[in-house]
Amino acid sequence: MLKCDFCSAPNPKWKHVTPDFTVGVHDGYHFSSHGFWAACEVCNTFIMRGEQMALSVRSLDTLLKASPEMTPYCCDLFVEMEELHRKFFAFRRGEPGLIAEAAA
Repeated sequence: MLKCDFCSAPNPKWKHVTPDFTVGVHDGYHFSSHGFWAACEVCNTFIMRGEQMALSVRSLDTLLKASPEMTPYCCDLFVEMEELHRKFFAFRRGEPGLIAEAAA
């Protein structure tokens, strides 16, 4: 099942296209983005309003609810999430499309 790439909500409706990119994160790990990013209604609203901070807060909040053992690392995670979302906003191309269009 497809999940929102920001908050992991099931069945996201929107896709945002970016070119492939890589972000360096904690301890030499990297995150690579390929193709499009899926977004639920709430995350898509933040994206369309340019509310990067709200998107990062929501993403971290849902991550910590799903994985409370990560709570001691929340400050580092938030910094990394902000960097990832900053790149997403910088590289995002055009208007969002519907996920159904991704299968076509």
